[in-house]
Amino acid sequence: MHFGIREHGMGSAMNGMALFGSVIPYGGRSRPFRIIAAGDTACGVIACAGVVRFYARLDRAWRGRPTHQSVEHLAAMRAIPNLAVIRPCDAHETREAWRAALKRENGPTAFALSRQKVDVIDRKKYADARGLHKGAYVLAEAATKTGKPANRG
Repeated sequence: MHFGIREHGMGSAMNGMALFGSVIPYGGRSRPFRIIAAGDTACGVIACAGVVRFYARLDRAWRGRPTHQSVEHLAAMRAIPNLAVIRPCDAHETREAWRAALKRENGPTAFALSRQKVDVIDRKKYADARGLHKGAYVLAEAATKTGKPANRG
């Protein structure tokens, strides 16, 4: 469904579809516009609606243009009880995040994505992306001054 610039209407419709059942609705918006749709997000959290929301933004902080910074938006979203917020680091983690969102039945999931090109991590060299389901995981051990991985034992 095309909603145009109707953030609150889109979120409310997605909540209704999720609560009616037989569908897992998902929708996307720019992270700074999550403020406009705070009401529908709150309703989805309270009603435990299994909605998936994609919040994307070009991360301009790293490019020297301070418009629409979203660092504070991410922290504010993570402070909302029962809203699972996932910021995947590559395509492999995005796949696992989607799996986690589809399995979640007790509330909405928010993806914080970037519109910038992101490198894909070599999962043969680094940890498997399924570690995302733990909430956090060690991607790689830090090297010591000798160049060998640090002993965690």
